[in-house]
Order: sequence, then C-alpha cells, then structure tokens
Amino acid sequence: MICARVVYDYERDLLVGTVLATGATLEEPDPRRLADWLFAAGVRHGEVAMPCHWQEGVADSAPPTGDKIALNFRLNRLERANTPLVFLDFDGVLHPFGDRYTRAFCDLPRLEAVMRGAPRASIVITSTQREHQTLAQLRARFSPDVAERVLDVTPVLPLHSAVDLAGSRHREILGYLQTRPGSGPWLAVDDDATLYPAGLPNLLLCEDGFSAREAAQLASWLSDHDRLTTDVPDERGNW
Repeated sequence: MICARVVYDYERDLLVGTVLATGATLEEPDPRRLADWLFAAGVRHGEVAMPCHWQEGVADSAPPTGDKIALNFRLNRLERANTPLVFLDFDGVLHPFGDRYTRAFCDLPRLEAVMRGAPRASIVITSTQREHQTLAQLRARFSPDVAERVLDVTPVLPLHSAVDLAGSRHREILGYLQTRPGSGPWLAVDDDATLYPAGLPNLLLCEDGFSAREAAQLASWLSDHDRLTTDVPDERGNW
C-alpha cells in the first residue's frame, strides 16, 4: 500500500514528501530527516512511492538513487527499532507446567489480551516446541490477529553437556538478535530462570503460568516500550 509520495525539486535541490491520506507536505534536503517525518506521520517502509529516472515524463522529479536508498534504509531502521520483541516460552507460561497435557494453552487468552494493547510489539518463540514444529504450526496456536505478529523462532544451539544448559535460552535470544541488528527493546517471558543469567532485567519470570501478576508486568513493560520514537540504536545496538 502506498501511503506517501516523494519527489525531487532539482531547482531548489531538496526532497518533497507528501502524506497521501492528509495531504501534508514537507520539503527537506536530508532524506533521513524526511524519513523521520514520514515515520512520525504513520508511513512505513515499503509504503513510499518515488518516481524513477527511466519513467517517461517523471525523470525531472525522480530523487537521486542515493537519497532513495538513505530514505528507505532509515524507514526500515525506524520500524525495527520501534518493534518491541517478546521472546515467548510455552510450557510454564501459556499454561502451568503441571497442566501442559490437561489444560494446554489455558493462559494464552490472557497473554493475547495484553499483546492487543501493544500493537507494535511482536513475538518470537523460544519454546522447545519450535524444535519439532514449523513456524506455521506454532502460529496456529494463536488467534489470527496475534498469530500474524509471531515473527520467528530463536535458533537451536547445540548442547554438548548438562553444563551448557545454564543460560542457553539467553544465548539463543542473543543469537537471534545478532541476525537483526538495530532491533528494538526485548523481554523474555519464561518460567525457568536457570536458562538466563542471574538478575537479567530482560526476564519476566512466570511462577506457574501467565497469571494476572505476569499480565500486569508485561503490560507495564509494553506500555513503556511500545511507543513511537524516531530514536534508533547506533551500529552497536546502543540507544
């Protein structure tokens, strides 16, 4: 879907961006600053139309290739930086561990209700069920509107001994994040503290399923992080 149009004014040497829904227009020589403005107006990566030099009749308004690349790159980084990631375990979270066979996913509706209150947040599956189920099968557990926000699964790292188990899920999360530089803030929702470093602030530890207490904690974290900002992390992931 095209939500904005950007052309180049060669006489004044600047870009002109227009949001189609409102008609709002901004003139800006810096493509990155124009991307910030478009993003704040609700325009996302892939939703900007820019004429090409080879198109008949519009060559004189086509932005330079470098400006196109810079604008699209900035929009992509903004979108990823504004996507809080919830790394989600199943057993002990979406149902009490002891009820995993009798009441499987009984707490999923409560988690989905929290996620619906944070429309920019996405889910990455850390559950061991990812080892023998496809992403489509894992998504099928969720309501359709939440399932479409289940982005991926974490990598499965080899465990050579029982010693390797300690902190292993945290290492898998870090492995996933390394493939997505510039990702937004993240929180792991899990019931096993031994799979993470002691005192990790990115862990929401579930006592016996996803109760009202955990729901309130996740809702609070998402409220703090599921907000629109044009700040992005630097190349090392620092904000």
